[in-house]
Amino acid sequence: MSMLTKIDESKVIVRPASPGEMKNLGGFGALLMALHHELDGKRFIQATADTLAKYPHFLDSELARPDAILLVAEESGSLSGYVYAARGGFDYMALRGPAGGIYDPFVAADRRRAGHWSSSAGRGDGDVASARF
Repeated sequence: MSMLTKIDESKVIVRPASPGEMKNLGGFGALLMALHHELDGKRFIQATADTLAKYPHFLDSELARPDAILLVAEESGSLSGYVYAARGGFDYMALRGPAGGIYDPFVAADRRRAGHWSSSAGRGDGDVASARF
């Protein structure tokens, strides 16, 4: 029997993040870094003692960028995930021109595989992403 509970789509709101949520999102970012490093320690950098303090500042600085977007998933009044995406310039290492990328897709561990982002795509303020790119 699965311990996962399917989400009630009517209770999930995807919306732009606000500055007051950066501490929570920074915690999510630190967890995301730790998970990546755990899965592939040669490829991904390890979270440090400073990550929890620095990640919120990084995300907060991205809020002002016209070519970046930070969306949160809110379920029953609590944040349950976020996604950070941005458009970058020319990348000569990857041999590509300007392109957008999704860098931080994160869903809280107890909400994973419940259809969080797939069920919410295009609802609410999801159109903000296309408007900013």
